[in-house]
Amino acid sequence: LAHQPKQKGVDKTLVTVSADGIMDNQPLKLRGSLIPPEGLAKMAQPYTVDLALEGFGITGEVSGTAAAAASLDGLDLAVQARANNLNGVRKAFGEDIPEVGKIDVSAQVKSSESKLEVSKIKIAVAEGQVSGRLTLDTASAVPDVETELTLADLNLNKLLPEKEQQAPTKQKTKARKKPGKVFPDEPLPFELLSNYRVDAKLRVTNLLGKHNRRLKEAEAKLTIGAGKMEASVLKLSSVKGELAGDFVVDASGKGAPTVSLNLKVPEIDLGELLTTEDGVTAVEGPLAVDIELQGAGQSVAQILGTLDGHVDLLMQEGSADAKGLDIIVGGLSAMFGTIFVADSSKTKIECAISDLQFEKGVMTPQLAVLDTQYSTVFAEGKVDLKQEQLDLKVTPNAKGVTLSVAFPVLVKGTLSQPNVDVEKTGALLKATELWATVAYPPAALVKFSDLAEGKENPCVSMVAEKAGIPIVDDVGKAVKGVGGKIKEVGSGLGKLLGGDKQDEASPASEDEPGEATPEDTDENLFEDY
Repeated sequence: LAHQPKQKGVDKTLVTVSADGIMDNQPLKLRGSLIPPEGLAKMAQPYTVDLALEGFGITGEVSGTAAAAASLDGLDLAVQARANNLNGVRKAFGEDIPEVGKIDVSAQVKSSESKLEVSKIKIAVAEGQVSGRLTLDTASAVPDVETELTLADLNLNKLLPEKEQQAPTKQKTKARKKPGKVFPDEPLPFELLSNYRVDAKLRVTNLLGKHNRRLKEAEAKLTIGAGKMEASVLKLSSVKGELAGDFVVDASGKGAPTVSLNLKVPEIDLGELLTTEDGVTAVEGPLAVDIELQGAGQSVAQILGTLDGHVDLLMQEGSADAKGLDIIVGGLSAMFGTIFVADSSKTKIECAISDLQFEKGVMTPQLAVLDTQYSTVFAEGKVDLKQEQLDLKVTPNAKGVTLSVAFPVLVKGTLSQPNVDVEKTGALLKATELWATVAYPPAALVKFSDLAEGKENPCVSMVAEKAGIPIVDDVGKAVKGVGGKIKEVGSGLGKLLGGDKQDEASPASEDEPGEATPEDTDENLFEDY
């Protein structure tokens, strides 16, 4: 340690620091200048900070000015750190730290009174960059956190470990604590929603994930405060069309906290969502989604046990892989046999349509049809999320080939231990008999046409036809066109009874058939129908 000349207007002198040491066989070096702690309280003006640290293969620098008093107020510092690799850190702290190659970090740190701001954040790592800012304000009793981060060109394969060895052990431990249960009943920390105010924004561009899947663009927002949390997905490149997604937790009232999920997507690529760790895509194809769910409770089990709402799904021109499905769902290979032939692990999905209704934690498929190249599959029954009980029946109708399972499959038991059995008693139902079991309100098909933005979907056409709805060129008008067809029938009867021509000199009366009155619209006729 060596004394420097006095700073102008300062009684205490700076101290030059030059220190060397070893930690975990790694050399450490500290260079720079600072004010001794006992002299900080007597400082009359801000002082210069200039420090450099070397260790574990990392070089760090802190430079700028600090307040005269011994506190964090008045900081204005530039912070930098760089390394060619993290091998030294891995040797000292374990190989769980990823090998990311070169890393370069820089930021500006400022503070004033109760406010700390970290701006100009730039982290070059894993072939990409993280940039943004972070502000912490403790002026009030509830700290205020505001952050905005952008992730660009990151390679997650280098940041994340290849395999998480401890995950299965933790899951087995939890399962032993709660035998027979899947959903945890431990109270969630809702009190944290009142301890902070958070306003966070995240932008992602060109993110490379596992199996070389790339997320081109995404944007999300998170707000927390006064007992509420709202997370919104503002943009997602894998979605075509307008995306609306919100997840809201409200614990501000006196009653049980409420949770709601609203998601509407006209088209999303399933291949980006359902990929296993081995790189196998379980299901591929465009999927339209409309989800509205609400629940309440202090735990995950209570929330799921009170769910109300619906999940509407619509898909066409996709594919499914047996291995991928078995990895994701697990143990339901017999059910997969309703869509795969014995010598094939893949099948083409012509279309799929489902309307899942939730009421007090009980999910009931009002409509669930999957049409593949080998079969048309129907699902019925219910899933009790509160009791975690299964009571489902999956019935296939083969298209002239031998399926792995050509009989109905019963899925019963609990979520933790499902009992899958093939129902071989009785004669197989024909396609016409299966469709007769589909009691779906024709008017409800309108929402699927809207969900697919009016695009023609084979499953919508099939359900419309089997429900007795005339199919028109635009399937989006399949339901609304019913009124038009009824009017055509009325017009034909009028011509049959009253002749092909009307008296041009006298207009038709309101009671004459064949002419639509103001009330006689497609929509009103359909309501009557």
